Amino acid sequence: MVFTIEEFLPVFKGLRNGLEYGSRVRFVHSLMMTFLYKSFNKKTIKSIFKNAWEHGKKLGIFVFFYKLCCLLLKKAIG
Repeated sequence: MVFTIEEFLPVFKGLRNGLEYGSRVRFVHSLMMTFLYKSFNKKTIKSIFKNAWEHGKKLGIFVFFYKLCCLLLKKAIG
């Protein structure tokens, strides 16, 4: 099996988009939940950024491996 860069491009775009989208969604969600139910201080703000980064990282890694598996199966079958 030989892969070209054009075949791997969606895999890396998925990783990038998962990181960006996951972080954006989680950041806004954490910010609003903190605004509604908690008080703002240095610890909660740090927690908001940490949660956003973790969520984006997990979503990006999931999309990366999902698209990689799809690519490998596509090559193996067809």
